[in-house]
Amino acid sequence: MGTNFHTALTTASKWLTTDVNPAFASLDKGITYLKSVMVSCAGVITYNKATGVLTWSGVITILFNDQAGIAKANTINANNITVADNQFVYVDLNETNNTVLTAAVATVTTTSASNFVLFNRLVLGYRNTTSDEFYSDILDNIQEAVVTLTSAASVTIDWSKGHRQAILLAHDVAFTHSGGVDGEIYFLYVRQSASAAKTPTWTNNRYGVQVTAITISATLSSENIAGFIYRTGIGYCAISSVSGYVA
Repeated sequence: MGTNFHTALTTASKWLTTDVNPAFASLDKGITYLKSVMVSCAGVITYNKATGVLTWSGVITILFNDQAGIAKANTINANNITVADNQFVYVDLNETNNTVLTAAVATVTTTSASNFVLFNRLVLGYRNTTSDEFYSDILDNIQEAVVTLTSAASVTIDWSKGHRQAILLAHDVAFTHSGGVDGEIYFLYVRQSASAAKTPTWTNNRYGVQVTAITISATLSSENIAGFIYRTGIGYCAISSVSGYVA
């Protein structure tokens, strides 16, 4: 029998209150902490699959019951944290009302003592090793962050890393798409160089009647937006091309 949430009785224990109450009290403590935790965020929560950065732009508020059954609040200030493969994000709840907590990460090691089942530990989410996705039962409104690409002579846009990606041109870039899922829509934000106009090319786009080319403005520092939908057996179909936005 495990002793995660209670103090084990011994052969010397008798059925007396002094013997059994500590076991029941510690079990009650664990159950109370784990029951009906409510979490909200005053801002936007984003996750960048390419970098593993989880960001929350506003205060996260956690409402929970302390071991006496009294409602308490803890908060986490706006911040970000980098999550590696097989790591979880957590906070340790504090029974002092309105305590400001700091989120941390830890790695799961199977066949070893659990580091995520503690009576006051609240797991906010876990990064899967295979997919790099971040999964959470607590934070249910996580949005995809815009993935930033690095300019080079050849750039592969891996759409499995995010549906919205951005690049600041410093080269005449040859773009190649990869990682698309059938029926998904993707957007690429292309910022023109601030010093000398660059001309990108596309190696596996498909065009139709409405969008016959992706146009990138030569206006320095202009913002250009290209939209694609991936269809199995067809490829990356250009569905929009708007260019020349300036500050």
